This record gives sequence, structure tokens and C-alpha cells, in this order.
Amino acid sequence: MSVKSHRRQRIVFVGDLQVHSIREACQGAAEYCGGRSDLDFDPWPVRYDDPDTIRRLKPEPSDGILASGAATTALLAERVPWLARCVFFLSNGESPATPGVELDEPAIGRMAAEHLLQRGYRHLAFFGSASKRWSALRAQGFEAAARRAGIAVTCHELPLRTLPIYWSYRRARPSSELAWLIDGLPKPCGILAANDVIACFAIEAARDGGLRVPHQVGVIGVDDDPVPNAAAGLAITSVQAPFREV
Repeated sequence: MSVKSHRRQRIVFVGDLQVHSIREACQGAAEYCGGRSDLDFDPWPVRYDDPDTIRRLKPEPSDGILASGAATTALLAERVPWLARCVFFLSNGESPATPGVELDEPAIGRMAAEHLLQRGYRHLAFFGSASKRWSALRAQGFEAAARRAGIAVTCHELPLRTLPIYWSYRRARPSSELAWLIDGLPKPCGILAANDVIACFAIEAARDGGLRVPHQVGVIGVDDDPVPNAAAGLAITSVQAPFREV
């Protein structure tokens, strides 16, 4: 009698594991594969700002690839032969022709607006990224919920050089522009920061300007990221996105 062996399939996870959302999605994929006897899980920590890195990636023909939405542009530009075996996560519809799993980003904005309105804020502001679609979608949901309550949102979408969105040892103190914008808001004001890194900068800028948090400026972030939470010196109120389920 012979024992028939079944080939295990490998899932390759391609993403920048320094980023909180990518790291959480990786953990979710690892937990799923860990519960399957027919799957192996292989995380590849990759940054996408170096096209040579993308070109050097050579998954085996039988591999399935999970790649973060941040990789979409780089992978399409490099025309990698294994693109057909990719499923993108956190893609936000950046490449409609490729399969992907994404968050309901406008819903995140709506939840944040409802929280701030329940806390009694009648002036609302949004601080986000001028270059990231997920930030713009969160702003849309935030503004729509505020409109239904009869409130206009002051919206500031800033370039990365002014407002970083990822944590780095190269990060600077909050920019003078950010401090000036927060100082000019009507008070008390509830702020949605597009993620917790921006929320940390907003809190630091408010404190540096002598404003009381949350009495004059209430800040809510997104991601439940422990690093900027610790840097802010308090637990940032944050919309917890289901990155592991993605």
C-alpha cells in the first residue's frame, strides 16, 4: 500500500512590514495559513520605493501572491510576469483590473464624525494626506456625516514633506504649518486625523501651541497603532480597522 502525498501550496506575502497596517494584514494571513494543512506561508518584507527590488522578486510558478495596495503602481509599471497570480490587499480600487480586498474607507470617516459629534464638538476638521486615496476616502465619509448634522468640515490635505503618514526614525517634530493650521481652527474643535501617525503630530502641535487636549482640540485617529500612541504620551482615540480580517 502506498501513501499519496499532497503538495502544499505556498502563499507569498509581499509588503513593507515596518507599516502597522501591513504588519497586521500579514499576521491575519499567517493565522489563516497556519490553520490549513495544505498551505505554507512565506512573508517577504519589501519596500516599493526601489524598482530594482520589485524586479528581483521571483515567486515560483505555483505560488499565490498577496501584495499590498502600495505595491500596485510599482508592480504594474515593472510588468512583472507573476502579476496574474496576485491578490492585492488595502488596494482602495487603485487598479480596478486586479483582484483586491479593501476597507470601507468612507465608513471609517463616518464613524469618526459620529464619535466627535457625540462628544459635543460642533466644529470639525480633517487632516490627511494629499497623495493617498485612502485618506481622501476617509475625508469623504467624515464630511458626509458632518453635513448631515449641519456642520461644515475644515479639510487640510497636506503633502508628505509637511505631514508624514508613516513612522520613521527620520521623522521631525510637527511642522510649523501644521501648528499654524491647528491654531487657526475655531475652538473647541474635533479633528479626524487620517491615521494615528498624523493624530500624534496633531496632538504634539496642539500642545506645543498651548492648547488643551481634548478640551480645546479633540483628536481621533485611525489604525490603533501602538507606536504613535506611545509617542503621543496617551492612548489616542482611534478607529480600529480590521486589517487582520482583510
